[in-house]
Amino acid sequence: GINAEYGGHSKHKMNKNINRQSKNNLRKKEKMKLLQIWLLFVSALSLFGAFQAFFLETLKDQQFSNAPEQVTDVARRLFGSWTILATVILALCAFHLHEKAIVNATLGSFIIVFIVYSYETFIAKTIPLWPNATAPFIIAGISFFWIIIDKYGSPTNERRQLTQKKEKKHFY
Repeated sequence: GINAEYGGHSKHKMNKNINRQSKNNLRKKEKMKLLQIWLLFVSALSLFGAFQAFFLETLKDQQFSNAPEQVTDVARRLFGSWTILATVILALCAFHLHEKAIVNATLGSFIIVFIVYSYETFIAKTIPLWPNATAPFIIAGISFFWIIIDKYGSPTNERRQLTQKKEKKHFY
């Protein structure tokens, strides 16, 4: 009968495994939805920052408050343009988390944020760490590691997946 066909395991145990997989898939979809919402939120913040760079003096007076005289109108527009590009990349990623190239471009944009803000904070000293550089570091850090863990997994997930693969081999 059924037990002989499935190596001595009951149909009930197979259904239990299928239900577990369905729950895992549902959890993964829920986590992906949260990541999408987060990326859209960060994209909206980025768009707001671009607007400020183009139309307000906040970039000069607040962001680069250690050296506002170095922030020219051209620098503001350049910073605004770069920020709009980051906004587009983030929004694309939110809607295309399955596209490896877009995900990698998004990760690259967060690395650029780290590099630019690190340089301006610690080398050029044009941006104070607190509070001006803290938010970009935190937001880029959370986003970067969330994407890495979601798309590439954590070491714990990899061990769990290997264990599950071994269990499946013994199951059949």
